[in-house]
Amino acid sequence: MTTEIDLLIVLKQTINLPSYSLKYVAKELLNLHYDTDCQNGLDAMCRIIQNDIVTSTPNNDIVKDIVEYNKMDTTLLYNILIYLCYHFNFNNIVWNII
Repeated sequence: MTTEIDLLIVLKQTINLPSYSLKYVAKELLNLHYDTDCQNGLDAMCRIIQNDIVTSTPNNDIVKDIVEYNKMDTTLLYNILIYLCYHFNFNNIVWNII
């Protein structure tokens, strides 16, 4: 059986922040900052379209930057989950669904 949990809902119910954007949460909770030119998903899509880039071309600097941005997103989501487990004792809830 698979259970899906919306991490945004859990975060909003657990921590009061002025913003719940991934970048803001990463900066405030984890002191992590994105080190990419790409700053959001819309920016990534626009850069691909504007530069007429074939995304299967891995040697392109723009594609590399977007891949790095997406890796950061994934890593930050995982780190936020770990933060919640550690600071709010969510271990029983979270680890049973992973």
